[in-house]
Amino acid sequence: MNPVDLTVLVDGEPKTTTAWTTKTPGLVAHKCFPGDEWAGEWVVAHQRSGAVVAWLNDPEHAQQVADALGAVTDWTCAGEELLRRVDDCGAAERLVEKLGGDCRRTDPSPDPFPDLNEVSA
Repeated sequence: MNPVDLTVLVDGEPKTTTAWTTKTPGLVAHKCFPGDEWAGEWVVAHQRSGAVVAWLNDPEHAQQVADALGAVTDWTCAGEELLRRVDDCGAAERLVEKLGGDCRRTDPSPDPFPDLNEVSA
């Protein structure tokens, strides 16, 4: 897999990190930031928005889950479009949990999936 720059929101502030592409277009994997509540864990994220889809223990597991999520929906869409696909999001959560990952819920901001990486690209 190839490295890419990814912008994510950390405590409401955009930060750039190195993420790794997956076999599923639109999904990437990256390590949580040092000092973050989940530091040391890996996440699968929506590449266009930086939104976290799943938390996992290691990069191999993150790649496995991202690969499996490819069958759930088109992950190349904009973040707002992804939010409108409620059924797809529910199916993704069930699959992540079935594969041993975690789908922690946080309080969404007014614009929880801004397409940060469209702006920063």
